[in-house]
Amino acid sequence: MDPSAGREQQLKYGGLLVAGVGFSLSRGTLLVVADPAGSTVGFLTTGFAPLVLGLALTAFGVSLAVSTFEPWYVNVVALWTLVGTAGMGLVTALSLVNPMLAEDAMLATAQSGTLVANTLIGGAVGGSLIGVRSARNRRQRRELARQSDQVVVLDRILRDEVLNAVTAIHARAEVLRHGGTDEDSLDSIDRATDRIRAAVEDIGFLIKTHDSPTGQEPTPLAPALREELAAVADQQPGATLEWTVDVDDDLAVRANDRLGTVFGQLCATAVERHPEGAPLIRVSVGATDTAATVTVTDDGDPLTEKQAAVLASDTISEYDDPAISFGYPIVSFLVDQYGGDVTVARDGGQTRVTVSLPRVRESTVPSKRHGVEPVALRDVTVAALLAGVAMGTILQVFANTIPVIGSLYGVASLPVGWVTHLFHSVVFGVFFAAALRRPSLSVRVDSLATTVAVAVGFGLLLAVGVAGLVMPLWLNAVGVSAPLPRVFPAGVVGHVVWGIVLGSVYWALSRR
Repeated sequence: MDPSAGREQQLKYGGLLVAGVGFSLSRGTLLVVADPAGSTVGFLTTGFAPLVLGLALTAFGVSLAVSTFEPWYVNVVALWTLVGTAGMGLVTALSLVNPMLAEDAMLATAQSGTLVANTLIGGAVGGSLIGVRSARNRRQRRELARQSDQVVVLDRILRDEVLNAVTAIHARAEVLRHGGTDEDSLDSIDRATDRIRAAVEDIGFLIKTHDSPTGQEPTPLAPALREELAAVADQQPGATLEWTVDVDDDLAVRANDRLGTVFGQLCATAVERHPEGAPLIRVSVGATDTAATVTVTDDGDPLTEKQAAVLASDTISEYDDPAISFGYPIVSFLVDQYGGDVTVARDGGQTRVTVSLPRVRESTVPSKRHGVEPVALRDVTVAALLAGVAMGTILQVFANTIPVIGSLYGVASLPVGWVTHLFHSVVFGVFFAAALRRPSLSVRVDSLATTVAVAVGFGLLLAVGVAGLVMPLWLNAVGVSAPLPRVFPAGVVGHVVWGIVLGSVYWALSRR
């Protein structure tokens, strides 16, 4: 629908930008603030809070990158993060060049590094918070505009369909009231009441919110399409309707009982655009691993730019244009609710409208957008923190390796080690939640046992790949000697415990 929505883009690069800013500033904070030969108390006083904020911003950026938020939403947050960082950097630079800020220039120089590190992180975090608020306000404005569009469509349908049908009923009723027994009058009343009933059914979805999943379930595409096309063929005897539905009847999409309305409206509008009233309409169906597509091709008058814009977006500005049938926004709104997309191609004397809908495997109805839902991100963060504490306790008690984790960032101290260890736990926890959203896993991980099993397997993979290979390479790069590979019993046990706690807590929280 909206090109900016990017539903097929699973990774939001704006989130990676936020994570990069947070990580760079956190690393800079440790280099500037934390003195390896200094006191722990001094670090806790000057550098602990900025370090936590910077790493929290990094984890937040990673979460945004794999979330269900639209790319434009994430990009707004990323932009404000950059603005906040740059703004505070400029203010700090201007303040440092003023010799009046400190009586002792040597003291000012010594404090400037700490000041810059702290203010930059504060600016980045503050900018990201402003970005979240700005993106939420923008989303709210979009939803209000959409609801306004729905009211316009509702008004048009009521005026064009219901009122016209009521007028026809009233006229025929007058004939019958004055003693007429015309069978045509009775038939006209029946047809008018059918129009009213159909109109009411068509507009029922307009009262639902944009993201409402109400009534949506795995819906077989082929039977719904065949039934609707057969009805169109009966209602439009002058049209030549050819269709090829060469997909299995068990191919399901995320929809409801109004799915056929999408294709019926596309065929009806194709008839309306044909000057002779006898169009040739071809319908074909295709499928990939993730989506099902239905293409409607007709030889009527080409769609205008406004008509194509209404189909391919969820806004209907200038809808009162009489050339725009109310069937176009009905198609647009329904497909948008199903999490699909509409594309329009005009080639010579033909118009091709392609509807793409996400496939549903077995009984799982996928999310409207790709990624991890905000509630799931919150749950996995809590689970990862608890798992990190459990794992860190084992590593510290049996191997005294928590300070070594701090060495990755240049400071081999227990506070830095704990902060960075929990940061790693949260980031990998987010990756775990994102992996569970993949179709190949989502249909198999459906119980506490399978969730814990996958989490333990993921933990063992981290023990070998990250802790065993990446970590020693990183340590050697920063001047700390470490064997390669670096796999030891406490580390393996710690990662197994991490997986057990992560999987079980995440499962429990997600089932609340």
